[in-house]
Order: sequence, then structure tokens, then C-alpha cells
Amino acid sequence: MKREPFPFVEIPEDELHVFGERIPDTRIYEKEGPEEEAGPWFEAVCAVAGSTVSPGGGSMFAPVSRPAVHKRIKEGNLTAFYFYITSTRKGLFGKQRKTRELPLVYIPTSELKAWGQELEERMLRLGKVSREELEEAKPDWPEEFWIRYEQGQRAVIYDVLKRLESFREEVSKRSSKYAILAYQTLHDGGRFDQVFLKDSKRMMGDLSDLLACQYTIIEVVEDGKVCTFSETNELKKQAIKALGPISRANALESEEALRVEMEKGGQK
Repeated sequence: MKREPFPFVEIPEDELHVFGERIPDTRIYEKEGPEEEAGPWFEAVCAVAGSTVSPGGGSMFAPVSRPAVHKRIKEGNLTAFYFYITSTRKGLFGKQRKTRELPLVYIPTSELKAWGQELEERMLRLGKVSREELEEAKPDWPEEFWIRYEQGQRAVIYDVLKRLESFREEVSKRSSKYAILAYQTLHDGGRFDQVFLKDSKRMMGDLSDLLACQYTIIEVVEDGKVCTFSETNELKKQAIKALGPISRANALESEEALRVEMEKGGQK
């Protein structure tokens, strides 16, 4: 029986400036930079590779030890992303924090799962375990959880699109030149708010207020025209700049939360 090729994560050649050069004879991508760059680097890694874990988390997806994970990485049989921090930010009280000597290391969980499956199949062939034992060891809640989760994501998309349609109808009926549709994520779901304005004077203030209360801006009407995605983003940037540090952080967090929900829901 012909074995399927291992599902390695592929990194586009034109994105190596983001992930770093690949070490010869391995699948290690090394990058270095200041601590401020580590967060965006990690988000880029997850965008390309999907969910990732450190070598110590490998045992969650394959029955292996941390040394076994490092060994497989060095042998070129696992993709790994390394980030060496060259300088750190100062702490809360202005003290310079120490720079870590070891790199941040992350591995795609998809590859660990594939490795784990290979090991299980090998154990089955050797009679070390039975298929029944493997099945019994699996928790019974994940499938039910993901069904509920995916239904929730689809519901978010449906609610946004439905409310967007009624918002545009209301704008037309009122002949509003300035209007805002916003969404706030809550523990028990979410809620929409819409604002209709006669002039532009209060629009930026209302945008800032909504963002400070962790609303996500869905659509903006300015001077009688629906703003494009880039125009709306520019208005949001201006509104967020007017906020204080804490409100600004809350606004950015809520914007990112709904973006993720919309992306996930749109993929179902």
C-alpha cells in the first residue's frame, strides 16, 4: 500500500522575509528581531500554518516527548518557526527586562496530528494497541462542541447580513446623509446599534464613543454614500486615535474579535 506524502506546511518563497530563511536540510525557518516584532510574527505564522504549539505541547497531538519533537525537527521531518528576540521592551516600572537567550519555537498542530496518526497506525500494526482502545481513549464531547460552535458562527454572519439590509433601508427612508451601524459582542450573544446624523460634526465623536464601548463598526454612511471598506477603516483609525490608551486597546480588541468570527463563519 502506497503511503500518502506527509502534509508539510508550505511557506511561499516571497514571504521568507516574514518567516526567515530556511536552514538547509531542515524545515526550520529562523527569524530574529526586537520583542515588538514577535507578536506580529507569531500571528503571521498562524495565518500561514494554522494553529501552532511549542515543542512541549507536541504531546497533546502525538504520543511523544519534547526531546523527540526536537529530534524530529532537526532531522527535517517537522516544520518549525524560530524567533530570536534581539531586544526587549521596558517593563511597567521602566526597568529594562532581560532578553531571552532561547528562541520562541512553534510547530503546526496539523503536522503533529499527522505524526500522531502515523504512530498510532504503527502501534496497531505491531499489536501494541487495539483500534477499540484508541477509540475509547478519545473524549466524546469535541464533535458536539464544534457543531454548536459552527452553528453559532453561521448565526453571526446571518444576523449581520440581515441587519445590514434593514439598516440600508432605514437610511434610504430617512434620507440620512450620515449614519453608522455597529455591533457589540456580549457574553450571551450580541446587539446592534444604529446612529443617524444630520451632519458630519458628531460622526467622528459617535464613532469614537462606539469603539470605546467595544462596538465593531459594520458600515458607515458619509455624505449620503456608503463608505467602502478602506474608507470605513480610515474613519475608524481616526476615531481610535482620539481615544485614550485603555479605550483604544478595547476598541482594537473588539474589531479583531468580530473579524475572526466573520472569517470563520464565512468559511463554513
